[in-house]
Amino acid sequence: MRTQARSKSAILYGALAGLFTLVLAWWMVFFARQGSFLIERMEKEGIQLSEQQAASLKGFANESTRMFLYEGAFLGLIGIGGLWLILRSMRREVLLHRQQRDFLSAVTHELRSPIAAARLQVESLQLGRVPEAKVELYLSRTLEDLDRLGRSVNQLLEAARSHSGRVELSPEALDLGAFIEKSTQKFREAEGARARIECQLQPGVLVRADTDALETIHSNLISNGLKYGGDPPQLTVRVREEGSFGVLEVQDSGSGIQSEEANHIFDPFVRGQGDLVQRRPGIGLGLYLVAELSASMGAQISGHNVADGNGFVVSIKLPLVKRRETDQ
Repeated sequence: MRTQARSKSAILYGALAGLFTLVLAWWMVFFARQGSFLIERMEKEGIQLSEQQAASLKGFANESTRMFLYEGAFLGLIGIGGLWLILRSMRREVLLHRQQRDFLSAVTHELRSPIAAARLQVESLQLGRVPEAKVELYLSRTLEDLDRLGRSVNQLLEAARSHSGRVELSPEALDLGAFIEKSTQKFREAEGARARIECQLQPGVLVRADTDALETIHSNLISNGLKYGGDPPQLTVRVREEGSFGVLEVQDSGSGIQSEEANHIFDPFVRGQGDLVQRRPGIGLGLYLVAELSASMGAQISGHNVADGNGFVVSIKLPLVKRRETDQ
């Protein structure tokens, strides 16, 4: 859809530029002939001009042509620029409207679905319709639905705080590898054999970061990878030093993203157009929160497909703690 929109915009801008060039060229030819045209008309009226007068008249016509060329080109560029700004604003309004519509649809589904599922399971337990052997299963599923509901609500609250600039961070020096290992272990225990999460962690990578923000970043990256990282999902978490940064990378083994979506993956309420993405629950806030929290800590973020086309990588570069700080 975005590719088609860009193609239509390029055709429209090209047509406008071509039309403007043709009109300007026609007026240039018209003005360039004004000197000769006036001389011919005067000769038809019986007015004879000397060579000096004819040359002076043609010079005046040429001067008028140049003035029109400069002023016309300037005004034309202003007109095309103004039209481009109008069309750009209109396209942004359409995109914003679409994002709001998709956001409301996604939020409605994300909030209603776990509530309905949890309610049905609790009612079944309350009415005694569940065999004794499946009571634990129903309770665990209810907890999963409530956890999913809680995550959605927390993402919305975090996004609202981040957008309003009310995020309060307390950066401190921490061992990035040790922190990520401990955080990843929670997902390993929760997922069990349903997913494979491999860690490649360089020891002693000291960065300055807020623990809560880093926990949210890591959690969102892992959750995102588990959703779209293949079936069964396989993730690789890496920590290493790179120049003056400590790098955290989370790579999945999914199908990656389409090239036209690459510039929008960190925008709020934006989700991919692939079938797998549409089948997975989500409201399009996970990577947006990762980007916002990373920026708040002075970190750099990027995302790209794996070179061999097998997976997607999100990379966070956090500033390293200077060695003399740790010695004090």
